[in-house]
Amino acid sequence: MSGPRFACVLLPRLAVQTVLRERYGDGGADVPLGLFRRAGEQRRGLTGASAAAEGLGIRAGMTVSAAEGIYPDLVLVDDTEAQPGDALLAVADALHAFGPIVATELELPGDGGRQVLSEAVWVDTARVHGVEVSVSALVGCVRALGLQAVAAIATTPSAALALAHAAARGASGPVERLPLRDAQLPPRAYEALHVVGIRTIGAFLALSPSGIDRRFGPVAGALHRALRGAEGVLVPTTVPQTFAERFAFESAIEGREPLGFPLKAGVDRLMRRLVGRGLGMRAMLVELELETFGDPEGAFLDALGMPAQAPPRRHTLDVSMGLTTQDGALVRSLLDEQLARYPPPAGVLGLTLTIIDAAPIAPCQLDLFAEPEPRESIAATAARLASLLGDDVLHPVLVEDFRPERAWTLRPPGGGSLDASGRGVGPSSGARAPLGPRPTRLYREPKALEAHMASGDAPPGGALSGPERLVTGWWDETPAAREYWVVADRWGRRAWVFRDLGTGRWYQHGVFD
Repeated sequence: MSGPRFACVLLPRLAVQTVLRERYGDGGADVPLGLFRRAGEQRRGLTGASAAAEGLGIRAGMTVSAAEGIYPDLVLVDDTEAQPGDALLAVADALHAFGPIVATELELPGDGGRQVLSEAVWVDTARVHGVEVSVSALVGCVRALGLQAVAAIATTPSAALALAHAAARGASGPVERLPLRDAQLPPRAYEALHVVGIRTIGAFLALSPSGIDRRFGPVAGALHRALRGAEGVLVPTTVPQTFAERFAFESAIEGREPLGFPLKAGVDRLMRRLVGRGLGMRAMLVELELETFGDPEGAFLDALGMPAQAPPRRHTLDVSMGLTTQDGALVRSLLDEQLARYPPPAGVLGLTLTIIDAAPIAPCQLDLFAEPEPRESIAATAARLASLLGDDVLHPVLVEDFRPERAWTLRPPGGGSLDASGRGVGPSSGARAPLGPRPTRLYREPKALEAHMASGDAPPGGALSGPERLVTGWWDETPAAREYWVVADRWGRRAWVFRDLGTGRWYQHGVFD
């Protein structure tokens, strides 16, 4: 691939952004908010401030009292509530749609060690096919997750990072003309270079490479080589064990419709993360954190020896699918049906959506003539019915077994398998795909052909194919030894018949439409 191949997505004030996203969703851009660090019972200096707060003159490092003196209504949040690491991982998940390698760490060339990012993600776009990799597409992907970002694309990861930092200030231009601070040098190396008059990245790159390690440290030397074109090695991010999105509300939310907005945002973000990873959802758990009230009758009931019924702290919903899906609209509709059936008994102060079962999306062949409105799959319909009727809804799935009458089972959407009698089963080991034709309608039990039972007779009607010998089940209580044929009657109707090799009797096992 010629030309720029490395993209860098920078998320300024990520810790503040995560708090705003969790508390206000997409409406937190104008909220003056400051993160503070607590020391015992005292609130110390600010560790971060939102863009709206900075517009009022509030800055990170300022004392809390000084910030409140500037704006008394400043929203103050303990910085331990911020989860920037989780947000960065969510962005990395989604950005896998733009490249095979996504990283927050760079193995610098030479002995420079690793450069670790806390507010940025690199993407190697070298082997991308069919996806437009542009700054606007990258930023749009992150905005869909409820975060603000800037992005840049360059020939090396270090150059892309420098350009992204410049873009965050509204600057642009060649890397050589950018201020030296955009090179993200260690503080001591930056100060030492600044003292000797090195103000731009171009002036830094003009220095002799041989003396930089000795005078300014190995990291500065490694960054010098990286900016000059010596590529570092991106360290891919690991696949998370679970995918989760959390929301916290300033006041309790009641009713399905108000809850629908954060649920939609959470489901859409999770689906985007799964799409980036090439995964789909099988099961999701939704935990609603409920408000609790002081019970004025509690003491009275206690005195009478009667237990007081306090509302539960958490209310859970779950969606189990009979298929692996990335369809956010289907998941949202199932959640809405769950809320209608199991409404929370109190106001909701927060919610967490967690995908507890994810799996790769199986590739499928495209139709030549696609339907304008695809019909809902059987598995999706079963999941919808299960959300309304409970776990008694079962749907058929295939299992590995040579015996045709045992090659299917019933199971709840997303649950364990059941056989036709309701007993738990598992797939038989060692089974392989059948070789011969299989009927479109298989009888649950083979039907004896009373008029054609003599041992050794040819198959009834006109034989179209066969015999296909099936000898299996010798290891359990239901062995089978059969010869299968496809036959046709005088009207051309095809049937699937077999001769039991043990008894010589003939049976019909299915028909072809």
